[in-house]
Amino acid sequence: MFERNFTKDFDQLIQETEPFAFVRFGDGEHPILEGVPYRAAAEEWRTAGGDVWFRDELFEVLKTSLDRFFIGISPPCCAPQAAAYYRNLLGGASDSMAFATLFQFKNFRRIKSLRQRFQDALIVGSGKADVLVPRDGVTTKWDVDAVVDEMLKSERPILVAAGPCANIIIHRYWRRQDPERRQIVIDVGAAFDLEIHEQETREYHKRASKLHTHVCDWNDWKPFGPITEKQKQNAAQRTQAQERYAELAEQDLAQSTVVRRRPEVLRKTGSNVLVDKRPIPKVIGAKKPSRRTRHKSKNMLE
Repeated sequence: MFERNFTKDFDQLIQETEPFAFVRFGDGEHPILEGVPYRAAAEEWRTAGGDVWFRDELFEVLKTSLDRFFIGISPPCCAPQAAAYYRNLLGGASDSMAFATLFQFKNFRRIKSLRQRFQDALIVGSGKADVLVPRDGVTTKWDVDAVVDEMLKSERPILVAAGPCANIIIHRYWRRQDPERRQIVIDVGAAFDLEIHEQETREYHKRASKLHTHVCDWNDWKPFGPITEKQKQNAAQRTQAQERYAELAEQDLAQSTVVRRRPEVLRKTGSNVLVDKRPIPKVIGAKKPSRRTRHKSKNMLE
């Protein structure tokens, strides 16, 4: 079905009439599978690392061999580490593989054509959806089968926007549904955030962004140009900061009731929260809280 051509694969997907399932393993699923800290771009979910409650099932989905079940994985131009991880795990490309970014970047300009093709679809997600799932379904375990039960009743295409949880939702649906009653079911992800959340949550949503014109290449291992030494250093420091933050988060949960937030979160919310005096890891690109905010926090501790 897929040729791993960014433009042609999008066309093929919206023209297909036979029932199929399409899930996507991108830069969010990768850290869950590896058990490392991560937070979504819009902070709708985050993990401090370790085992996420559906991690084992996520591995099962990635390695499934179900008929007409297609898997999108990260391309090297956008996430080289994730791309290498998935390809090593899956053993190379196959006809059942495509871009996890199929609805992003330049193809996002064409998302209306996908919506028109599936205008009567059942929408599964948080926000303005027909079947609701938790916005932060990664962190807290919830009843996936209850959602799948509603999907099994549908006689129309199904579009799912539920972050990494979309993979297990769609996989369970495809296994449980009678093959004669299966519908087209697609993980559309954040590409539908403008519809169900009515806001831009990703950089590629913005017309002024260079990501809005990016075309993914299955074999391009140079993400947006050559990687500089400074970028490598920043990536290493970011990884260290994430690991340190995960360690401190676990300590807070086990030993303290003090609310802990990183500097950029404190600045964004503008709330006066108690922050303990242990060192907070430096986050690349984040500014320090204002002097006034630090003063208020200190007074609350005294």
